[in-house]
Amino acid sequence: MNKLKFLILFLVAPALFAQVVHRFTGDRFTHYRYDDWFSYATALEITSVDMDENFIYFASRSGGILRYDKYNDQWDFPFTTSNGLRSNSVYQVVFNQSDGILYARTPAGVDVYRPAEHIWRPAPWSEMPPVNSPDYKTGDDQPYRFPPYYRPLNRELPDFFTDISFVYQLGGIVYDRHNREFRFTDRIIDSWQRLWVGTNGIGPMKAELNRTFLESTPQSIPYISPRDIYIDEDACWIGGQRLPGPVGGITRWDRNSNNWQYYEAPYVSGIYKDDVFSINGDGRFVAFATSLGLTLFDKRRDAWRTFDTGQGLQGNRVHDMLFIRDTCYVATEYGLSLLDLRSMKIGDPIESTLDNVRIYQLAYNDSLLWAATTFGLYSIDPGSGSIKFH
Repeated sequence: MNKLKFLILFLVAPALFAQVVHRFTGDRFTHYRYDDWFSYATALEITSVDMDENFIYFASRSGGILRYDKYNDQWDFPFTTSNGLRSNSVYQVVFNQSDGILYARTPAGVDVYRPAEHIWRPAPWSEMPPVNSPDYKTGDDQPYRFPPYYRPLNRELPDFFTDISFVYQLGGIVYDRHNREFRFTDRIIDSWQRLWVGTNGIGPMKAELNRTFLESTPQSIPYISPRDIYIDEDACWIGGQRLPGPVGGITRWDRNSNNWQYYEAPYVSGIYKDDVFSINGDGRFVAFATSLGLTLFDKRRDAWRTFDTGQGLQGNRVHDMLFIRDTCYVATEYGLSLLDLRSMKIGDPIESTLDNVRIYQLAYNDSLLWAATTFGLYSIDPGSGSIKFH
């Protein structure tokens, strides 16, 4: 799908914390179509890989089953609990050629997917079908040529070329640009001599065996609990609280190309902290309220910059921000700050009413800026600078 069609996008954090679940006693699939609900959870740890005539399937530890459409050469939406799986933690995915059914083993048991039904349902049995992999012995006459469905061992793979984002080491080991080590998990060969690989922390990878070129193709949010999203034309910016896991950060999802990028505070100059509370933007900037300042991404310059108390911000913990013409109003733990987007200088409101007042959220309506604070609701007139308590 070049254009993502969805009614509601759910960004789901890995189930590391207790959650309140409101149970629906009916079958929601009698009320909604199978593709009305898409869920995207962290799917960077791939546990199993398989394929059928149309799709490559990647089972993940916490993000359901990723799907790549082989013939349309693009990623489709993943299978998750929104599509009937009983858990987003999938240990194994297997396509059974004898009955044409896709099987998934989860903590709740075995689920099955019949293409005609467009829904996952619990299987009446507990056994998974055997994995399809033909017997094959590598020959010297055609190195790195394998039959479809074959699962080559690490020692059978070439020394892949890569781009600058990571380095491949013989033995199924990958190092990213920050020298973090990841390893191949499962893998499979398709009919076009492409190797599809799962990893233990950076999602799916694809290798063109004819060119011995390996590329990374992550298809999910990283290890974060999302707090906010911001739609910027074809891009979806996602920020939240970092969770245990190798990859985190601010996420940019290009919904047109299905490209996922992660911007991590330890490695990106200009980002002090990627613990994000809120995201907003205007035509040029995307702003992130973080636990250590206001972070701006300048789309025109492709550059990051963070403002904190050292540049005049009232407080380092920023809860929200809002753009009004050439000013970015910043809600902090100790009051309101104003960032002039022309001079890039931080200033204070004319009145000191909100000094040392924790501001949680901002809204703009009828020429007034509204602030939700610890003490109640305030309105600010951006023109005169007057502040009133309501």
